[in-house]
Amino acid sequence: MFHVEKTEGSKEKKYELLLKQIDALTEGEPDMIANTANASAL
Repeated sequence: MFHVEKTEGSKEKKYELLLKQIDALTEGEPDMIANTANASAL
């Protein structure tokens, strides 16, 4: 089973964290379709 942690903070902080996660997830992957699929999974 997956464990999802609730993030605390303002909406701005949540989006800031999301952008950092997307950057880390897509780093080094040249395939735009793979990057889009991975980002949408977040």
